[in-house]
Amino acid sequence: MWYKKRVWLLGVIGRLVWIGFWSLWAFISFLLVLPWAVVRAVGSDTLKLSLQKHCAHTFRVYLQNLGATFIKVGQILSTRPDIIADVLIQELTELQDHVPPFSFWSVKRVIAKDLGKPLDAVFSQFEKKPIASASVAQVHRAVLKDGTVVAVKTRRPNVIMQAAFDEYIMLLLARLISWIPTVEMLAPKETIHEFCVAVR
Repeated sequence: MWYKKRVWLLGVIGRLVWIGFWSLWAFISFLLVLPWAVVRAVGSDTLKLSLQKHCAHTFRVYLQNLGATFIKVGQILSTRPDIIADVLIQELTELQDHVPPFSFWSVKRVIAKDLGKPLDAVFSQFEKKPIASASVAQVHRAVLKDGTVVAVKTRRPNVIMQAAFDEYIMLLLARLISWIPTVEMLAPKETIHEFCVAVR
């Protein structure tokens, strides 16, 4: 029992380190490219727009690098023009259907683990390039040994565990900020819980 708790705690700490790393990356990336964005827009009315596009792009890449849960957050935000600026919505819309695929090596490993057989034992052909790639899974075209053409949907490696860690971290943060009386009225714990249930 204590072993499972320790492994869980190490997983949460590892996920926090990962989130911290990409947060630092986003901040440094923003600062390094900021002068270029300003210089490019000097002498025109587009300085504000250029900065907004730069911020929106950095934010999208940040969410993308954090994984499935945060990509889902970006996808949900992209459907909220009532609270999000148009420039950010245009950038976050990329998360709806342009999520980068994961490696073919990972696909082979996941399929071998799920089916208990190597890829070559089940399929006569398997396209390396996915037909579609989303936050949680991607789809490949394949041909079974009997000649049947199939679409194979493969979940991203460790996506379930990663989502569980993210849910734990978001609920912890919601509990912390709910101590602020005005924030508590917004029911952050309940909102995060509903989001996590919807994403599963």
